[in-house]
Amino acid sequence: MNDSSLQLTIRGVDLHTKRQLTKIASRKGVSLNNLVVGALQQAAGTNTTEQRLQLIRETLRQHRISSNDIATAETAIAEMDAISKAKQKSDEHDLSF
Repeated sequence: MNDSSLQLTIRGVDLHTKRQLTKIASRKGVSLNNLVVGALQQAAGTNTTEQRLQLIRETLRQHRISSNDIATAETAIAEMDAISKAKQKSDEHDLSF
């Protein structure tokens, strides 16, 4: 844990859910904690573009997708991020009047 991270306790998780999360984490080669933190960041929208790209890269590699297809996916994601940022800027501009 780095200086800016916090420790949380999650209550009310049933055994079946925990087992499924543990299986997913094992399949992905990450700890249960990293899996859950990543899911929370994604749900909160606080994961960075690089983190999202890394997750997509790992998923594509696990499914044996070619490097050319991975590069194409990365380009598409970068373009979607640029469009999203432009739309957000436009919306902020529209609200400033």
